[in-house]
Order: sequence, then C-alpha cells, then structure tokens
Amino acid sequence: MLSTSTRDYDRGAKLEHYKTIPTLREVLLVDQPERRVEHHRRIEGDRWVVAAFTEGCIELVLGVSLPTAELYDMIEFTLR
Repeated sequence: MLSTSTRDYDRGAKLEHYKTIPTLREVLLVDQPERRVEHHRRIEGDRWVVAAFTEGCIELVLGVSLPTAELYDMIEFTLR
C-alpha cells in the first residue's frame, strides 16, 4: 500500500531499485487514499510497461487474476 507519506519515494527511488533485480517480473503499487493500482511489468530485458487500474482484474505473470475490488475490500474511503 502506498501511504501519503512515502508515495513519492515508493514510486521513485524504491521502484527503480526493485527494477534492478533481474528476476523480478512485476510490481504492484496499491494506492491507499484512492482506489488505484499501478501494475509495472517487465516485458523484456530492462523494458517495463505500466498499467493503472481503478476496477477490474489485474492479470499477473504467474497466471493469477487479481480483482482490484479484493484489494480494497476492507478499506473505507472518505470524501475529500
């Protein structure tokens, strides 16, 4: 989960560090204040693609389909 206090670091330097791990195939960044999931996937070598989800299912490399609703099942959102 991305918190408001670490969001910039998690999306920046921390994510770039993770992407240097040769065996890492994908990273999910789950936003906490709003319903949004970023799916970063390695497609070849050092090339990555990113897709953002607010609903639906995320298809993971392992063949698992992850419904975004389940990620947020226990979170209560407040209006800003």
